[in-house]
Amino acid sequence: MPYCYPPDTDWSCRFTEDELENARDDERLGPLLEKAEAFAWSTLAALTAYRIGTCPVTVRPCAAGCLPPGTWAAAPASGSGLSSIGLVPIGQFRPYISGGAWHNACGCRRDDCSCTSLSEVILPGPVGRIVKVMLDGAELPRSAYRVDNGNRLVRRDGEVWPACQDMTLSDDEGFSVTYYRGAAPDLMTRAAAGAGGRVPGGLRG
Repeated sequence: MPYCYPPDTDWSCRFTEDELENARDDERLGPLLEKAEAFAWSTLAALTAYRIGTCPVTVRPCAAGCLPPGTWAAAPASGSGLSSIGLVPIGQFRPYISGGAWHNACGCRRDDCSCTSLSEVILPGPVGRIVKVMLDGAELPRSAYRVDNGNRLVRRDGEVWPACQDMTLSDDEGFSVTYYRGAAPDLMTRAAAGAGGRVPGGLRG
């Protein structure tokens, strides 16, 4: 599988647009230019401990539970659940261990002063930029979600993420999230890749 990297590396520090276009069409220089770009982006990613994402990834998540960090165990403990928002029934306590003591949580705790329910899924982070979220064959508008704490995809339009999904469906038919795992390419990283790239037998020096 070829290395995935952004298609719009900024080579302006080395070549003109005409030179680049001719190089990409050249049977000898074209493959060398591709290798130089792949090497430059791979090096940038490695030197930043992979905090730079070279291309989007697509995942098929299942919704995450909403218990405080460091939870050892979780299970419903009494309460019939008057209704349900997201994944946690309202009126139902969930015990957890924190600091060696048992506590009861109700819904998703965003801080020590709140006990509310929130629909969210945890993505392998860090999440640099969401490209698209597909659900049941439609792309959700950006206003329907946000990213909290660098890896939590939170529903903010009053709806909930599916707790499970049919994995036999395609990414666009099911529930999928396409995003940059790490900082998305920007003006500076594109220029850095072009400045650091070396084309053996290149156009100039």
